Amino acid sequence: MGAYRQLIKVDHSANDSDKQWEVPTLVEWRIDACYVDFTPGGTNRVIAFDYGMINDDDGTINIHLSLPALNTNANNQEWYVGIRSLGVEPSETKAKYHYIPLPNIWIPGGWVFHVWENTAAAATADDMLVTVFLSERDRPS
Repeated sequence: MGAYRQLIKVDHSANDSDKQWEVPTLVEWRIDACYVDFTPGGTNRVIAFDYGMINDDDGTINIHLSLPALNTNANNQEWYVGIRSLGVEPSETKAKYHYIPLPNIWIPGGWVFHVWENTAAAATADDMLVTVFLSERDRPS
C-alpha cells in the first residue's frame, strides 16, 4: 500500500460556492478534516459535503454518500468544520459554528469530494472558502 501522505487542498476563490476535488487515478484519499468559511449572498442556503463519481456522459456528480446538510442565514458569515470520526450527528456549539462528522472511508481514484451550497440558488453571489486536510495512499493492487 505504501506510505501515507498528508495533503492540504485549498480553494479560496470568492464568488463561488461549488468546490470539488477529484481523487487522482492511482491513489485513494481519506478526508481527515474540512474547514469551510461561508458567507451566503441570499437566504435559505444549504451546505452539503458529498462523495461521488463524475458522470462521463454529462459531467454531473453521481452522489454515493451525502452528509447531513446544514441551513445558513442570509449574509451572515458562518463556519463549518468537518472532522473524521467526530461522531454520528452534526452539532452546533454556537450559532455560527457547525461541526459535521466525516466518515472514516477511503475515496477511490476517479471519485470527487464535493463541498457546495446545494440549492444552487446563486453560486456566484456566495463566498465560500474551503480548506481540506486529507491523507493520501497508493491504491491497493
